[in-house]
Amino acid sequence: MKNRCSSEALLSIILGMSKEQKESVRSMGFGALLKMKITDIPLKLGFYVLQKFDSERMVKDIEGKELKVTAESVHDMLVIPIGGTKLTQLDQWPKDDTSYDEWKQQFKKDSIIRLSAIKNVIVSTTQADFNFKLNFLVLFVNTFCESTSMGRCNLFPLSYISRKIDISNIDWCSYVLDCLVRTKNSYIPASLLDLQLSWCCSMLITSAQKL
Repeated sequence: MKNRCSSEALLSIILGMSKEQKESVRSMGFGALLKMKITDIPLKLGFYVLQKFDSERMVKDIEGKELKVTAESVHDMLVIPIGGTKLTQLDQWPKDDTSYDEWKQQFKKDSIIRLSAIKNVIVSTTQADFNFKLNFLVLFVNTFCESTSMGRCNLFPLSYISRKIDISNIDWCSYVLDCLVRTKNSYIPASLLDLQLSWCCSMLITSAQKL
């Protein structure tokens, strides 16, 4: 069984990106994801890692050996921006900024914005405008950070991303960790609603073992 926001969706989009879109991804600091090949993590492995992850101490116990899960291990795994400003420390969009409303116009026929809608919009154009950047960030967040229930995309981070923000200067590694802890603490055993947590956690631990 696969997570509805698996990296397979991200990989399929990356393969179809235009030259301009790939350059835009690099300018945001996510260029390493363009080389991503992994599309799935076994479900049982994900749940096993999830159970062994201590979100208070940020460690994973493997046969009595504790491995630290840090922003650095996220960076080693994904090679996304580290350091810089934390996302939630940025100012949210001012009320007179219409960028978010303009972005939502892409999905005016959809009452609920799902990952499939984001994917369809990205592959339907070769443009690399501001809307493309927001679409890519939604894809990234819902693949590697956290999604919401019932197939809805998590759009919360967009409220901090205005046109004047340097996306590459945001500490995305810390944001991934924050989401990991938050989702772990609200996780219901045997539930399949947060499979992206088991995916992300498995990847983090695999990376930590290599350090």
